Amino acid sequence: FSNFGSCLDLYAPGVQILSSYLNGSTGTAVASGTSMAAPHVAGAVAVLWEKHATLTSVEISSLLLVSATRGKVTSLGSGSPNRLLFLPSGGAPPSAPAPPSVQVAGEIVTVSWAIPTDLGSSSLVGYFARANTQNHMCVTDAQTLACEFINLPPGDYSFSVTAINSAGPSQWSPQSNSTRVIGTNSYFVNAKELVGTSGQLTDDNSRAASEIGEPKQYSGSGGASVWYKFTALEKGAMNVDLSGSSFDTLLEIFTGDSLPKLVLIASDDDSGTHQTSKKSFDVEKLTTYYIRVSSWGSSRGAISMSWSFKALPTSAITPVVEVLPAPVPVPTPVADNVPAMPIVETIQVKSSATLRSIARRSSMSLSKGSRITARVHTSSRRVCAVEADKLVVRRSGSCKMTLRVQSQKKKITTTVVSVNAVIKLNR
Repeated sequence: FSNFGSCLDLYAPGVQILSSYLNGSTGTAVASGTSMAAPHVAGAVAVLWEKHATLTSVEISSLLLVSATRGKVTSLGSGSPNRLLFLPSGGAPPSAPAPPSVQVAGEIVTVSWAIPTDLGSSSLVGYFARANTQNHMCVTDAQTLACEFINLPPGDYSFSVTAINSAGPSQWSPQSNSTRVIGTNSYFVNAKELVGTSGQLTDDNSRAASEIGEPKQYSGSGGASVWYKFTALEKGAMNVDLSGSSFDTLLEIFTGDSLPKLVLIASDDDSGTHQTSKKSFDVEKLTTYYIRVSSWGSSRGAISMSWSFKALPTSAITPVVEVLPAPVPVPTPVADNVPAMPIVETIQVKSSATLRSIARRSSMSLSKGSRITARVHTSSRRVCAVEADKLVVRRSGSCKMTLRVQSQKKKITTTVVSVNAVIKLNR
């Protein structure tokens, strides 16, 4: 008739309790169970909050837990904590402890302190310490003078401590010196960079958590996410494999430079071995991709990741001929005073293009009898060549040439336009 197990925080009176009740001649009834124990705890919370109005809900909860009487409950259910509700009342609380000291080692911040000089009217029952931001708190018993804050978000923190006896908590200690916490790649801003075209790494999400503002998992709800990022130097394909990880993984790939702007582009649940994830996806040149590894379910543990990138073959990339203005256009005077035309145009070809198509698509003035010639500059002859009336692409690179158009209409008029042609990869 009662809850039990590791999900339980403490026990409270709940057997043969006289309670108000619906209907009946007296409006009361004797009952047993969790529904009788819970009102005892709610009443204790109300009394404590009246006495300590500045405490937060987390601090009130911590005060109840640290004040609870230990070792008095028999026939506990499996995994249940042996803590019985106790309401501190009367007497004098201890004095405030001195400012705590702080040490940072990786993702663990250890806060330690000394026993207060005045214990008050009774023995201490415990302490709790808190960070000055985001309501982070830890609780210890009276014999433990340190606690650990694990995987705090990146930022600057100071900490304070309160001591507790049967009369209640002391005043908070003065704050510690400010401490910079870098954080781990459980936070998006600390995503580990995958360097090179291939590699392997090991990691762990046992102490990871889901960050406020993270995108919802596309499958599962285990959280405990860790982040990586990869920037492609060329267009190609990326493969990420989590085979060998010790838990049921979820793999998601995003673009975007902050949590609110992330866009999911690829994901996988179980394509790797033993319920791990594996995914290949296309990448664009100089685009950063963020990779999130998280737990599909409640299990967490070791992460084994291998990745490889393969650039798109050059043969699969369409060359581009870009026609730009020559440094010094050289017009030839003509009878009808038609000036030379500046050309700024980009022309895409697969392997070749006729000189006439280049001239036409460059908005050059052509007539039926126009004669078009071209000269490839010496420095570009390994890249492109003029064969008959065509520009032929030999290899990707920079190609410079000069186009000359001679038009004929009644009287011969000539317009000469010098251009630079640049052949580049259309990535």
